[in-house]
Amino acid sequence: MATRKSAPINVGTSSIMMLFAVLCLTVFSVLSLVSARSQASLARKSADAVSAYYAADTRAAGIYEELRAGGLPETVTVSEYPDGTYYAYEVPVDENQVLSVLVCQTGEEFEILSWKVTSTADWSADGQINVWDGN
Repeated sequence: MATRKSAPINVGTSSIMMLFAVLCLTVFSVLSLVSARSQASLARKSADAVSAYYAADTRAAGIYEELRAGGLPETVTVSEYPDGTYYAYEVPVDENQVLSVLVCQTGEEFEILSWKVTSTADWSADGQINVWDGN
């Protein structure tokens, strides 16, 4: 009777391949977790910034409506010119930004001239430009 020889199973090679596959999956899962956390943090910061802006926008719109109704909040600066009365006020958005509003009243008409977010943070230019000198 002829005996049949089967090919030997390389247990070492298959174990190394399995270990490599598990290691790759672990690394990819950790990278996915880190990426998801940073995206969640960015989404939270963005939502907070949008909420702060719209809260300031609502307060600024309330002041504008009070001006139209004939009131004058104490935070509003008034300037009289021949072409109309100008009202300027600022509403804080966060610790580094304010919502600046400029309104012109001509007779009974009110016109919003400016409604923009400006920065209140200190900024200093770095006067040094690093240029490669060839060495």
